[in-house]
Amino acid sequence: MCETFYLHGEYFPSTSTANDFNGFAMYSSKDLATWKNEGLILPQQPGGELGPNRKGERPHIVIGGDQPATRIVELQPRIRERAAHAGGRQ
Repeated sequence: MCETFYLHGEYFPSTSTANDFNGFAMYSSKDLATWKNEGLILPQQPGGELGPNRKGERPHIVIGGDQPATRIVELQPRIRERAAHAGGRQ
C-alpha cells in the first residue's frame, strides 16, 4: 500500500477568478480524504511561455528510469496564449 498519494494540477489563487496561468501545484494525502497543499511545483515566470497572459493546463508528470539513482521526473504541461475573451474560468 502506498504511504502517501500525490495529486498535481493547475493553481488558482483564491483572490482571482481569472483563468490565467498562475502555476502548477502539488497536493498530498495519506487517506485520500484529507489533502495538504504542498505548494507550487512550477510557478508563473516573469515572461515567456510560462509568463503572464498565458494559459497552462493538464500538467502530466512522466517518470522515466527503473532505478532511483537514474530516475528522471519531467513535468509536461500544455501552455498556450490566453483567449482574447474576458471572463472567469473556462
